[in-house]
Amino acid sequence: MKKIILSDHITERLDEMYRGRETRYASGMETYNNETRGRQEKIEKGRGLLKEAWDERRPLKVIRYAFEYLKSRMTAKPVAPVMELPDSEERRYLSGREGEMKVDEHLGRLLGDEWTVIAGYRNFKGEIDRILVGPPGIFATEVKNVNGRISRTADVWMRNRYDGRGRLTGDSDRIADGKEDGRNRCPDRQLNEPADVLERYLGRIFPGCRIHRTVVFTHERSRLGSLEGHNADEVVLLGDWNLEGTFQKSAFRMTEAEVEKAVQKIQQSHRYMDRILRNHGGTGEDTA
Repeated sequence: MKKIILSDHITERLDEMYRGRETRYASGMETYNNETRGRQEKIEKGRGLLKEAWDERRPLKVIRYAFEYLKSRMTAKPVAPVMELPDSEERRYLSGREGEMKVDEHLGRLLGDEWTVIAGYRNFKGEIDRILVGPPGIFATEVKNVNGRISRTADVWMRNRYDGRGRLTGDSDRIADGKEDGRNRCPDRQLNEPADVLERYLGRIFPGCRIHRTVVFTHERSRLGSLEGHNADEVVLLGDWNLEGTFQKSAFRMTEAEVEKAVQKIQQSHRYMDRILRNHGGTGEDTA
């Protein structure tokens, strides 16, 4: 299996968030060291003045400097900063990266050299976590590393969490991408929207091209509930994902030369769309 990384948004965001925490910690340490040094300087200065007044036998100054010295000693010591722990957003990205790594390991065990896995393809409709390109066709995958029982009702995907003992907690929340534009797309929409754009582009080159779409849940405590009416080709748990079964569902087949060409065209589409997105602040036309 060959792997091509076109972009790695998760790692970029994690690096950015870690650097932010590291910068704030370094700034806190600088403030702490300055305050500690300033406090110690005041103590040493007070001690020196008190000794000088004592040596000169000047009782009023002794009293004055003794008071100032004690005051400086009683001043609260600065509190050393602690490196912030990852917040909920960073933990979500960490979980996402863990899920993608699990998928890569799974694919690496099962796919042969005739397969190419493309990570991080994106166009103006979003990003596809993994695209598998091989003789049986083209397969797009949305990865979710979510703890809980997954269900879908009226285009809303929910998860009910499990606790450490494997019991449902009753704590449920929506599974969505949390886009700033307010779309909050559910997993099948996250996958279908960019896959539709890519499929239209590839269809101009490979008539009849159809991208098979799979939503895969990777968390060891993920369970599938009622998902009636979902708009992916399949929704699976990673441990139950039968790749041969997935490949058999594809009616689109490619020769070795077509596989190589498809991989090149997907990369070309990504580079083109990436330039548009970077130059126009995340918007573009369907010209990929």
